[in-house]
Amino acid sequence: MHDNNFKKFKLNSKKFYYSLDKIYSPALNDYVYFTSNGFHHLIYISSSSKRPRNHKEQYLKLWCLNYVPFVIQNAYKVSQTRTYVNFDRNGSSFDVLIYELQAIINTQLIIKVLVKKSGNGQLKFLSTMPIRKNKKAL
Repeated sequence: MHDNNFKKFKLNSKKFYYSLDKIYSPALNDYVYFTSNGFHHLIYISSSSKRPRNHKEQYLKLWCLNYVPFVIQNAYKVSQTRTYVNFDRNGSSFDVLIYELQAIINTQLIIKVLVKKSGNGQLKFLSTMPIRKNKKAL
């Protein structure tokens, strides 16, 4: 994708992302919120990183973004849960849960959405990616 086209695509994706507030997930029985950290993670290597992903990876994640509302609303179960322990500034520990939701888009494509919950906080969108990739699907 040409650099100007990529910039326009990225800007449109950002507008779409920030138009999302919260979406109810039947699989998680709660709302998933869309924060600036979620969009940052689509563009950068990690939530705290200032190192951008390469353009191909950014494009793939931003392309999948269009399917995120559908996946959150239509995933009927959590396909995977990962738990790890994190520490706050005072040294107190809390669990961080990463939930994986999946939905079949078509015969060639399944989209995965990662949702994060820190301690007793809200569910927050973390990332998205295709599971099965076919050139015809993308």
